[in-house]
Amino acid sequence: MLGQRWQELLQQLAGRHPGFIRRAEGDGLLGTLLFYDADQAVAFCRMMNEQYRIDVSAQTYKADCPPAALTKLPLIASEKLLEFIADKMEKALAAF
Repeated sequence: MLGQRWQELLQQLAGRHPGFIRRAEGDGLLGTLLFYDADQAVAFCRMMNEQYRIDVSAQTYKADCPPAALTKLPLIASEKLLEFIADKMEKALAAF
């Protein structure tokens, strides 16, 4: 159930920021925001890590894949944690 909720939150983020994010993908607590621009993906991940201390990894090195921000949430995550992370992601995206 929490994995489904995480995917819903990522889809909502992607829907609110179509200028930066192509789409959200993932399964359960593994999620990806696919960006149009590699520099934006890196800046987003850097902000999540440095400002909010939330581990989000940038994947920008594969020529045949769009730039991505990868999340791997722990199995012990709570709905409160999912909402907290999604809120910080929203704030990071709003800073662009």
